[in-house]
Amino acid sequence: MPVPNNVWNRTMHIRNPLTGGAGSAFAVEVDGDEYICSARHIFDDKMPHEIEIRFDRDWISVPVDIVGIGLDDDDVIVLRSAEFRRVPAGSLPVLTSSAKMIITQEAFLLGYPFGWETYPKGISDGWPFPIVKHAIITSTPTDDQPRKLILDCQANPGFSGGPVALNIFGTTDWAIVGIIEAEHRESLYDSGGHLVTQVPIGFSVATDIRCVTNLIAGLPSDAPVE
Repeated sequence: MPVPNNVWNRTMHIRNPLTGGAGSAFAVEVDGDEYICSARHIFDDKMPHEIEIRFDRDWISVPVDIVGIGLDDDDVIVLRSAEFRRVPAGSLPVLTSSAKMIITQEAFLLGYPFGWETYPKGISDGWPFPIVKHAIITSTPTDDQPRKLILDCQANPGFSGGPVALNIFGTTDWAIVGIIEAEHRESLYDSGGHLVTQVPIGFSVATDIRCVTNLIAGLPSDAPVE
């Protein structure tokens, strides 16, 4: 199933100018206003007044205000810029809700792993296209992980902050249901109980998109959603 431009035209390659840390982000709209969503850990607690966005094989500086930051384990940050808009108002509609997500359905991760990006001739308009990975929703939010999605797919470094998108079952509509957080690792210990390394096991974790909609609404990221 091809991912529509409603999703990949929202995805951005971003960098924190204070640390040089790079990752992925995407744009959403609420009441006509556009917000930039990404993973909090890209900023390493050093929150800039501007971010850098990749365009035409260069980095452009974009002034931003912080709308909200995820609490505790909610690895999400929401920004807003008065001088930048990725998607023209009213175009490329996409839902920002996980309400109709179904466990075991297919989903797609979009981002810039290892800084990889492509510029399809004649259609990129200077914006780098993200790399796309196929995944299966293996676990939806539960009582012990109320704001986490588990994906049967390994998100490589650089995917952090990118969207998890899917086609709503039985419709032609698409929704962004989460923000890519990291690949999931398990700790490996020696016979003496000392940590040797952490091993990627082929799964990834995403933060539920409801954390974003909470922050935009002025609520804590962990506010309950009916």
